[in-house]
Amino acid sequence: MRFFKRKKISQPSGKSGSVKNKSSDEEGSWFSKNRARLIILLVFVILVTLFFPSLEFKQYLNFRPGTIAYRDVIAPFTFYIYKSKQELNRDREEARRRVLPIFQVDPSVAEKELDRLNRFFDELRLLRKCGVSDTIRIIEILSFCRRENIILTEKDAHFFNKLELAVNQKSFSSFENEMQQILQDIYAIGVINRSKSEIRKINPRIYIKDKDQHFEKDLNYIYDMKDARERILERFKARYRTASDSIHAAYALTSSLLKPNVIYDAKETNRLIHEAIAGVPLVKGQVLKGEIILQKHQRITPEQIDALRSLEKAQADKNAESIYWELFSFYVGTLFFILIALFPLLSFIYVYRPKIFNNNNHLIIILGSMLLVVALAFFVQHYGITRYVVPVAVVPMMITYYFDNRVRVLSGV
Repeated sequence: MRFFKRKKISQPSGKSGSVKNKSSDEEGSWFSKNRARLIILLVFVILVTLFFPSLEFKQYLNFRPGTIAYRDVIAPFTFYIYKSKQELNRDREEARRRVLPIFQVDPSVAEKELDRLNRFFDELRLLRKCGVSDTIRIIEILSFCRRENIILTEKDAHFFNKLELAVNQKSFSSFENEMQQILQDIYAIGVINRSKSEIRKINPRIYIKDKDQHFEKDLNYIYDMKDARERILERFKARYRTASDSIHAAYALTSSLLKPNVIYDAKETNRLIHEAIAGVPLVKGQVLKGEIILQKHQRITPEQIDALRSLEKAQADKNAESIYWELFSFYVGTLFFILIALFPLLSFIYVYRPKIFNNNNHLIIILGSMLLVVALAFFVQHYGITRYVVPVAVVPMMITYYFDNRVRVLSGV
């Protein structure tokens, strides 16, 4: 009797457990069975959410240059009109070009090179007094030139050895003084250590610092190394005319003693450029509180668009503390809006058109057609494409062709 009694008591508990297991299995099997469709819906909802206008464009998005304003816009507070990226880059480039390249005069260069010239002629005088042979004098002259980094050929050394005979009876001191005068004239004008063509790309004028004197100078009135060598050669040709040995030897010696004495100060120039760029204002105007930005039925100009964009930025800066909450509420609200819009369609095909709901391809056709309309509307709104490319009427026609009128109506809604 006890055995039968226990058996009867245990039967209800077994039935309730099996019912619970069955319901949980059915619930799990529903999600696993519809996993692919849920993923399709999730992807669709995310893409449509991303295609919605962002907070940055939500207020003055429909205002475009050349169109007619459909309402008045009055400044709610005083704000600055910011320059566009192109305007700011243009003004910064102009500020950079206004900074003249800075050059510093180094007086020690001329002193050092003229001293080397004097020591060269002193060496010649010493060798002439020694009474050694011409061969020994030539060797000593070339040896001195190597020590002083003066480039002379053996032919030039022979010329300086026989200087009194080679200069048409001109004195030794006269030839020395001629070379000194040419070098002094070149260094007095100045020789920059940069190519003039390179500097001219930046600015045709330079700024020179010479001890206590600071002044601007046109590049046409200063030498670079190329111009200085050409000028030296012209001077010697004009002085000695057909005496080619004199011209060659004098040019070889003088060009070896030619060094830039006006040095480009890159550090100071870059500092001034950075200061000039930093001094370029970010704004180009100001709108006062209560001032009319746009009037209804007025054609919108690019300047008014700049004012509207600056107003948007100013409003965003004023509401910076609540921006994260605005972003969260914006995207959550957009998500719920899309789900509410999809609910009638999904409910209908789930209950009354299960063949469509259970077929992934059919679901992709319906949602893909709707996504196409949303995407094209996004590009029309943001990139100025004509609104007639949006196939609002074509999509319901396609859905009617594939399915039926009720699905078409709910898809269009």
